[in-house]
Amino acid sequence: DLKLGRFEGVDLFPLGPDNVVEYVTGYRIYQANTLRGRHGSGVTHAALGVNAARGLRLELGLVSTQETGLNHGLRGVASYTTGPLTLRGGMESIKTVGTAGNATGMGLSASFTLTDSIFFNANFASKDKDSSIGVNATLGPFGMGWVSVIDDRWIDKANTLYAAYTLPVPGLRGARITPAISWAKGGEGNEAQLAAGVRFHYGF
Repeated sequence: DLKLGRFEGVDLFPLGPDNVVEYVTGYRIYQANTLRGRHGSGVTHAALGVNAARGLRLELGLVSTQETGLNHGLRGVASYTTGPLTLRGGMESIKTVGTAGNATGMGLSASFTLTDSIFFNANFASKDKDSSIGVNATLGPFGMGWVSVIDDRWIDKANTLYAAYTLPVPGLRGARITPAISWAKGGEGNEAQLAAGVRFHYGF
C-alpha cells in the first residue's frame, strides 16, 4: 500500500494510551519518531508498506520539505508479529533544512499483548549522543510507564514517571474520563516537573 498526506507511520516508542508525559526542560528527546508523520504545512510525506511474509511488514517513509528548521529524510521500519509478541525495529536518516550534515537514529520496540486491554511495551531509541529507554504497561483501565532520557553518551539523564486511569461517566453511555499525571526529574540543579491532565472520550 502507498500512503500520501498527513498520517502517522509505525510508532517505534509507544507510551501506552491516554497519557500525560512531560520531560525535563533542556534535555534532547529522541524516540525514533522524528520522521513518523503528522507534519505541518509545506511538508510532503509518503510511505510504502509491504507485507513481506506472514507476520512481517516493512514500511519505507519519505519526508520532504524546503522549510528552514523542519526535518526531512528517510525512515525504514520492520514489524514482526507472532502470537502475542510484536517486535519493531527501524532507522531514520534525518536532515534539518538550513543546517549542515545528517543525523542517523535507530529505534527498537517490543510489545506483548495478553488481551485487548492488557499489554506491555519496552522501547529503546538512540541518535548521536542522545538515547531514550522506556517501559510501560496497560492493565485494563490503568496505565503506567517510565522513560529515561540520556544525554551526552550516558553521562546525564532525566527520568519521567506517568500514570493514567480511565473511568466510565455515570449515566452517559459511551463516555469515559481519563485523569493522568506525570512526574519528571533531571540531574543536579534541575527542578522536578509535575503535570496533570484530564481527557474526555465519547464514542457514538
